[in-house]
Amino acid sequence: MRKRILMLTILLAGTWGVEAATWWMLPSNYFFEVGETARIGFVQGEEFKAEPWPLTQDQVVRLEHYRAGLGVKDLRASIQNDDRERLTIKFDRAGTHLLTLQSAVQFKAWDAAEFNTFLEENGLEDVLTKRKENGTSDKPAGERHEVYTKLLIQVGNTSDDVYKKVVGFPLEIIPERNPYSLQSGDVMRFRILKDGKPIFGARVKVWNRKDNRTTLQNIYTEKDGTMETRLSSAGPWMVSVVQVEQSKTAGAEWDTSSASLVFGIR
Repeated sequence: MRKRILMLTILLAGTWGVEAATWWMLPSNYFFEVGETARIGFVQGEEFKAEPWPLTQDQVVRLEHYRAGLGVKDLRASIQNDDRERLTIKFDRAGTHLLTLQSAVQFKAWDAAEFNTFLEENGLEDVLTKRKENGTSDKPAGERHEVYTKLLIQVGNTSDDVYKKVVGFPLEIIPERNPYSLQSGDVMRFRILKDGKPIFGARVKVWNRKDNRTTLQNIYTEKDGTMETRLSSAGPWMVSVVQVEQSKTAGAEWDTSSASLVFGIR
């Protein structure tokens, strides 16, 4: 992978064409009071526009709720069948709440051109080069795909450090500050880990959705696996990253990991 740091900001209005899908958890709000209930959907989409993610209970490896001082709670048994409301949580404690979801492996057969475009969009030039070198860039690609997504919700005004919890996902995004202690216009740094180690040169996408328009920034990680962005406006934000490596599983050429982190800014 080329060692570079680059930021590109794009305003997405209307259709963005072949922008690859992202997966995340969508709450009914990002700010709650003690005693209130959050309704959470599992969603996927392009341009940070949510469509139902038809994930069944047996396709969820981990679904966990972290609260400061209370450890972790397994929520898999609480998954509901309603596409718009897969999970409900009544908050009995103030603070920042962290929800995490890991999907089971899914298989996808890619058309050659579509897979090459997917790699280009996600800054995976090293994988493109490998496909060209081994003569497979014009051939379909079998992919094993896993999703690792995190959601931060603020209850009341209590601040704590659950936001920086490293949950051990194979691909994970960790904010270096609590986003709920920030305001629009503040600068935020994130750390990207692959198998617990910092990634240098990964293309990280930073999304903001406001007034039915999506802003996308492409930012490359530094040597310590961090990148920073300015949270330029209020509303929902998502940070996402994709990594692809050659698969050791029969029937698949590539293993893809997709990670995301979602939060709100006032």
